[in-house]
Amino acid sequence: MEPTLVGRCSRLAFACLTAGCAPAAVSSAPRSTVTAEPSPTATAIPPSIAPASTLVASVRWVTLDGRPSLEVVPTPALRGTPSRAAGEAAWAEVLRAEPTAATAGMEDQLICHVQFASAKPVFHLEPWRPAVGYLRTLVAGCNPGPLPDADLRP
Repeated sequence: MEPTLVGRCSRLAFACLTAGCAPAAVSSAPRSTVTAEPSPTATAIPPSIAPASTLVASVRWVTLDGRPSLEVVPTPALRGTPSRAAGEAAWAEVLRAEPTAATAGMEDQLICHVQFASAKPVFHLEPWRPAVGYLRTLVAGCNPGPLPDADLRP
């Protein structure tokens, strides 16, 4: 008889705790590998952020109020995965499509949009906005700087 998912998770959690990978020890202790039998329905990474998936439908530079803006159109897969990992994977796709997007603060803007504004039809990332770090970007509603996103016009 195959063990239940709950039973396997409990054994994995116990193994993790005894191996020293409790949350308080994660940053300072070496990582331990715990393996379990794969379930026929379980996957290591959600399909929406798997490396072969497409999280970004299109990327193009536009001008809003005379300033450059990178227009990123997310796919349904990206909208359905509002996580930092999905944002980082999407950023990698953006850079593959448009290497000139690699300016300070743009990645923070994208990750913020993925996590907290995924319903927007288009994400506008502006290289002219100040690079203030992720937390301050989040506090600024993903758009740090003098102009709120709603004030920008094509």
